Amino acid sequence: MEFGKKSRLAGMAMIGVLLISCAPKQAGIPSFQTALNTHLATIADRDLQAYTQTLTKGDGLPLVFPDGGYLATKSDVLAMHADWFADKNWRMTFEPVSQIVGKEVAVALIKTSYRDTPDGTPRYAFLTLSFQLQEGEWRLVLDQNTRIIQN
Repeated sequence: MEFGKKSRLAGMAMIGVLLISCAPKQAGIPSFQTALNTHLATIADRDLQAYTQTLTKGDGLPLVFPDGGYLATKSDVLAMHADWFADKNWRMTFEPVSQIVGKEVAVALIKTSYRDTPDGTPRYAFLTLSFQLQEGEWRLVLDQNTRIIQN
């Protein structure tokens, strides 16, 4: 009977080793939190060159504005950001709400406060940023802004 218990334990241990060795490897996958923080910092710093490095490697990059306006391409998004970043008056802060991080896609929901001038009245929105793992880097693939109506 003693031998049977040892055999079962050894078999269960072997199954555990096999399961661990067959599990998908996470080594080499960069931190999504670091990528998100970098992306948000490029906006706060108005750094177009660094911002560009956080975007999809593809041509399509949907950006939906709080009023329902829409840009479809990375080049349109970059042109808009070049103009926006040139304005040194606006202020924007970010408050993390939630995240979902998968193996190849991650989504962050962030509450933003935006002011046209340093002393301006804040407007609030939810910013949903969707990233995809592309060639070992988290890259923005969708930017959705939804205004928060204050009652």
